Amino acid sequence: MKQPDPKRAPGSDGLHRLMITNIGSCGKQKLLNIFNQSSSFGEGTKGWKRATVIPIRKVNKPAGSPDSIRPVALTNII
Repeated sequence: MKQPDPKRAPGSDGLHRLMITNIGSCGKQKLLNIFNQSSSFGEGTKGWKRATVIPIRKVNKPAGSPDSIRPVALTNII
């Protein structure tokens, strides 16, 4: 895993990437098993298919213009 950015917000599962990075090799292996089983059955959690989208206004752009907003998607890790 890449080094996590501590400023990034978690998704609706509430898990920060830093938590997953620090679970150790046994925990990572268990997560890998869960992901592999989900993939082999063609299923995942509903949270993997959803994102919370937050509109963020761009700096120095007029507030009333649609071009002044950028969407930020918060997705679940697990």
